[in-house]
Amino acid sequence: MQKKLISFDEISQLSSKDKAYFRQESYLNSFLTDFPSVSSILNQAKDKKASFTSEQRTLLVDVLKKQYAQRSLTQRAEDSMNALLDENTFTIITAHQPSLLTGPLYYIYKIISVLKLSRHLNNQQNDFTFIPLFITGGEDHDFDEINHAQIFNKRLEWDTKQSGAVGRMEMSGLSELIVELKELLGERSKAINLVNEIQEKLASFTSYASFTIWLTERLFIDTDLLIINMDDKDLKQSFIPILKKELTESFSKPLVNDTQTALAEHNHQSQAFARDINLFMHSDNQRLRIEKNGEQYHLVDSTTHYTESEILQYLNDHPENFSPNVVLRPLYQEHCMPNVAYVGGGGELSYWLERKSQFEAIHLPFPILVRRHSALIIEAKDGQTWQQLGFNIEDIFEEEHILIKSYLTRSSEIDLDLEPLLNRASAVYNELSELSNKVDPTLSKSIQAASVKHTKSLEQLGSRITRALKAKEEVSITKIKKIKAKYFPNNGLQERYTNVFEFISKYGITFISKVEDSFEDFPKEFEVIMLEKDDFPA
Repeated sequence: MQKKLISFDEISQLSSKDKAYFRQESYLNSFLTDFPSVSSILNQAKDKKASFTSEQRTLLVDVLKKQYAQRSLTQRAEDSMNALLDENTFTIITAHQPSLLTGPLYYIYKIISVLKLSRHLNNQQNDFTFIPLFITGGEDHDFDEINHAQIFNKRLEWDTKQSGAVGRMEMSGLSELIVELKELLGERSKAINLVNEIQEKLASFTSYASFTIWLTERLFIDTDLLIINMDDKDLKQSFIPILKKELTESFSKPLVNDTQTALAEHNHQSQAFARDINLFMHSDNQRLRIEKNGEQYHLVDSTTHYTESEILQYLNDHPENFSPNVVLRPLYQEHCMPNVAYVGGGGELSYWLERKSQFEAIHLPFPILVRRHSALIIEAKDGQTWQQLGFNIEDIFEEEHILIKSYLTRSSEIDLDLEPLLNRASAVYNELSELSNKVDPTLSKSIQAASVKHTKSLEQLGSRITRALKAKEEVSITKIKKIKAKYFPNNGLQERYTNVFEFISKYGITFISKVEDSFEDFPKEFEVIMLEKDDFPA
C-alpha cells in the first residue's frame, strides 16, 4: 500500500468546525477537558479513577458477561471484561447506530480508531490499561438512517413496516435482503463465505441489535474489541438519579442553550435541539417523546399521561423503558463506563462540544474527544490509471473541471487560460479609447461596444478550441470523470457512502486488518491509501 497524509484543511468536503478541531483552535478550550494527546488521556484516567466506583465496574462487567453469554465469548473478550474490574483499567469508546451491514465505511474506521488508540496508549505506558469498546446505539428510531447500504453503487434497502427503536426490531425482511446481497456479489466473491454464514445464522437472532453486534464481532474477530448494547435494564437502573433530575428539573436545556449560544459566536451552528425533557419512552413498539404540560407528563402522539409521582414510580419500576435522546445519551454512556476518550466523526464531536456543562452539573468527568480516522481507499487499477493521466494522489481532491483543464493543458501543451489574451485585447481597446478621447470623445461608446463584441468572440473561439481538445482526449476525460465519481459519490467522501462489503468482496475480510495496519496510531491528518496488486495475494 502507498499512503499519503493530507491536511484536513485541504479537504473541501469537511466542515469548517471539523477543521477547527483538528487545528486545536484556542476558542474551543472552554468547551473541552483538553485536546487529544497521550498525556491528556492519561490525566483523564486519573480523574476518572477518582470518580468511577468499584460498584460501577462490577455492574458493567456483569452486564457485559450477561450479554456475551448470549453470543460466543472468546478468551480475549473474557480477559478484557475481567480487566475492567481493575481500578486502573479504562475504556476508549466509539458508538454508532446499528447500520445495515455496517453502513458506510466510517463505521469501520471508527472501530479501527479505538483499536489503534487503545494499543498506542497501552504501548506508551504501564500505569493504566485501555480497552477498546464499541457501543451499538440501537435505541434510535430513525429507521431511514440505518436501513440501507451502498455496494457497487447499488442501494440495498431493508423493507419492513416495523417501528420503534431499531435495535429492538425483529429480523423480518432481512433474509430477502441477504439473498439480494448474495446475488449482487456473485459466487466468485471473496465475501461469499461470510454471506453464507450470515444466511445460516440469521434466523437465530432475536433482534436487529443482536444481528448487528454479531456481524461487527465477526468482522473484528481477531481484535480486543468489546461490544455493548446500552439498551439494558441494569445500566438504566444505575442512571435513574439523572433521569429523575431531567424529568423533574429539566436541567439539560438551559445548559445546552447557553453553550450553543457561546459556540455560535464562533460560527458553530447548534447540533442538537435541547427540549425541556430529553427523554423518550418505549411503549407498544414505539419510541415516544416525553413532554410535560402543566403538572402532567404525556407521551407525544399517544393518549398516555402521568402525574409526576406516577412517572417517577414507573421510572423506578421500569427504567428499561426510558430512553435518552441525543442530548442526554452522552451522559448515560459516560456514567456507565470507566471511559476516558470518545472517538467520533466531525459531526459527533460538534454535538459533544455542547455537552460539557451538563457533565459538570452532575459531577461527571467529561471525556477527551478524539476525531476518528478519515480515509480514501484507492484501488490499484484506478491508482495506476490516475498516475498514467499525470496526476499525483492528492490531485484527486481537486474539482473535476480543474482536473480536466489541467490534463488538457498538459497533454496538448496549450495553455487554455484565455485571461492573458483577453487582458491584452482589453489593453488595446483601452489605448484606442484614450486616443479617441483626445480626438473625438463621442467615439468611446463605439470602442466600448467593439471591445465587448471582440471579447465575446475570443471567448467563443476559446470554447471551440477547448471542445476540440476535449473531443480529441475524450477517452482520458472519461477516465477522469469515472474515477472522480467513484471516489467522491455525489461529490461527497467515499467513507460516507461506500460499504465495506464492496472491498471484502474483492479482497477478502483481511482488507479490514490491512487498512488497520496502514492507519496512523493517532489520527492527525486525512489518510489516502492506494492499494497495490500484491497487497492481497490470490
